[in-house]
Amino acid sequence: MGSRASIVGVSLIAAGVFGMLYLGLPILFLPVGLGVLLLALITIRSPILGLSLVIAAQFLPLQMAGFTMLQILGAFVTVLCLFWFAIHRQEVAFPSIIFPIVVMTLLALYSLTFTKDAALTQYAVRKLIFNIVFCLLLVNVIDSYRRLRTPLWVLMGMGVVNSAVAVLQFVVRSDSEFRAKGLLENQNMLGGVAAMSCIIAFYHFLYERHRWRQLGYLALCTLLLAGVVTSVSRGATISFSFGLLYILVREKRYRKHFLVLGLLILASLPLLPNIFYQRFSRLGEEVEGTVFLGERIGLSTRGYYNKAGIRIWKAHPVLGVGIGSYGYYFIQPEFNPGKKASHRLPPHNIYIQALAEMGLVGFLVLCWWILQAAYNYWMAERKGDDDPQGRLYLRLCEAITLFILAASLFSGNLVRTPLAMVIALSAVCRKCSEKAAPDQTAEAVEVRRA
Repeated sequence: MGSRASIVGVSLIAAGVFGMLYLGLPILFLPVGLGVLLLALITIRSPILGLSLVIAAQFLPLQMAGFTMLQILGAFVTVLCLFWFAIHRQEVAFPSIIFPIVVMTLLALYSLTFTKDAALTQYAVRKLIFNIVFCLLLVNVIDSYRRLRTPLWVLMGMGVVNSAVAVLQFVVRSDSEFRAKGLLENQNMLGGVAAMSCIIAFYHFLYERHRWRQLGYLALCTLLLAGVVTSVSRGATISFSFGLLYILVREKRYRKHFLVLGLLILASLPLLPNIFYQRFSRLGEEVEGTVFLGERIGLSTRGYYNKAGIRIWKAHPVLGVGIGSYGYYFIQPEFNPGKKASHRLPPHNIYIQALAEMGLVGFLVLCWWILQAAYNYWMAERKGDDDPQGRLYLRLCEAITLFILAASLFSGNLVRTPLAMVIALSAVCRKCSEKAAPDQTAEAVEVRRA
């Protein structure tokens, strides 16, 4: 029996390799296929570990058709594991936060009937479908704040890795205008993951009681801030400032800790590169030109993108021009406000992207998604979790979500998986709080009886 199984296994592998060669697919799919099997087995045995590996895959560089190899791997793993949960647990949680993403995917599918760039639209549809199954895996695997710790630490770890690579890139640069990318596609993505990771490290710094661990978290904050600085991403820096302001309002009792971080930032100002000061020298005028689109004086690059997006939306107000088609319309004379670009240009603003590419309908779906996330956090806060660890991760997720929504004014894309992952954290926090509430009630009853 074992010999027959071996023969069948070898034959299937040989047939798969022959099929890939015959169809012209890269032989690199072979290790990816084996990786899918291995990671699926790991995830079924330890769901948190598998989920953490899929999260890490979002911030690694090897790509194929717009996806990293580990993202392809993660999509297969997610589907397999959801089937496993459905069979083993007899249920799969389908939270309300998923429905807006499903509707957005249906709108993207419909836009294939009139889009000007079918390839980009198909890419967006694939990414949105992956976001749905990934968010389902996230919500089904994590059911307590204790389990939420590992994925957040993995996210912080990827930020540390990318920031360390970015600092190395900046040290060996040959151009004074150089902006680091880390292991990612562009500078804004580096700034985003470094800033999110810094929020995670800083929140742990606030809640930690052990002095040496506090120093360790502060060192991580320093490295991650270096990642933000070397990316020279204005959007990430401004959004990070909003995130810190939110944390200051929520965590007033930790003012001494904020003072330490403030002194650290002030001490680092003389060490900042000239390009950082140059890009922020006209920040006031450029923000005015970006936000107040009626003003043409001081209009920044993002302002040009936003102005064109508003014009495109006004010409196609209901369903937009089709997701992925913004760049095609941007280069048309009737929409272009005076900036050269290619037809594959992204809007760099998810709100303008929703209006231009999916019309008022898509924008309302995006608002639905964001309001649903806010409602989830409100419900989680109402549970009044007395556990310090639960309070830490709930407020940490709130700060990360606020950061990503603010950063989406300056960069990002509706179909990026980190956006879906961060907003789906609201459903995770609500689920964790609802599970923790009965446990706390039972403990209180036992205490009264004792």
